[in-house]
Amino acid sequence: MAGLWIGLLALAIAPPLRGPEAIQALLTTNQCLGCNFYAADLRFRRLPKAQLAKALLAEADLSFVDLRGADLRGSSLAGADLTGADLTGADLRGANLSRAILTRSRLTGAQLAGANLREAYLLDAIDPDLRQAQFCEATLPNGQFGPFCQLPPPSGR
Repeated sequence: MAGLWIGLLALAIAPPLRGPEAIQALLTTNQCLGCNFYAADLRFRRLPKAQLAKALLAEADLSFVDLRGADLRGSSLAGADLTGADLTGADLRGANLSRAILTRSRLTGAQLAGANLREAYLLDAIDPDLRQAQFCEATLPNGQFGPFCQLPPPSGR
């Protein structure tokens, strides 16, 4: 009985998959929650409806990847290259897209509430709904650039 508990505890505290193991899990099951894909090359992959909540995709090359309907809630895509990526209907709520390159990315129906788009590059992005996104110094689809900072209210008010 103690061996079973030790095995379950090891599973519960095991570090998230990373590198080749994470990529293999993603390609096999289309899910890898909390996995580490830091600086991974995932160009041109077809990953519709992938389950990638809380994944680390910072600095990853995701150019022209198909992430239609993917769950990327709370993921870090800071500095990622998403040039030409299809994020139609993707859930990016609370995701960190700071410094991400979203040139010509398709964002139709993507959920961006609470997403951090600070210094993101969205020139020629297709149909993003940025009404609930947080962005500061972002380059927007129309080429407009500015501070656009949404700061939290001062504490105690």
